[in-house]
Amino acid sequence: MNRGMRLSPWEPPRLLWAAVEGLFGVNIGSRTCTVAPIHPPGWKWMALRRLPSADGYMTFFTAFEERGATIYSNTEFDTPYILKLVCKDVTNKVHPSDYRVHRAAFLQDGVVTICLGNESDAYVSAVVTITEIIDPAATYSVSIYSNAGGHVELGESTGEGLTEMAVSIEEGEFRILVFAPV
Repeated sequence: MNRGMRLSPWEPPRLLWAAVEGLFGVNIGSRTCTVAPIHPPGWKWMALRRLPSADGYMTFFTAFEERGATIYSNTEFDTPYILKLVCKDVTNKVHPSDYRVHRAAFLQDGVVTICLGNESDAYVSAVVTITEIIDPAATYSVSIYSNAGGHVELGESTGEGLTEMAVSIEEGEFRILVFAPV
């Protein structure tokens, strides 16, 4: 029994689960899963990585926009938002040089989707290394999405040119990078 002792081993899991169910809006039922993140004022993105689920681990990145939200995920679930199912979670193979840049990365049929979020209240430039998921000999169509700039097609690049790239992100903002084989 807790009896109000905040150092109890029961306290941290309760707070963590409150964030998962409350803030991230994850509701795992016996047959279905629903994700409906709450949008705190001023938040432009949120990410949840490696949440245990019936099919393994769930990772998703929510990008909040004026028209609503888009969720990039490796797991299918019910949501009131736009869901982009991007299959395999390869987040552990994406390495930003700045600890303030959080990431979720996905691979589907050779297409790499990297979601980056800046947690700080300052402009951040980071080098992002992705050598393990890009074929250096291949050619990729490159696009980037952000609240500030919208969707921009950057053209084509060799995989070798994408293995280390500089990415700048405004305070509290996000970037979605997509590399599709040509």
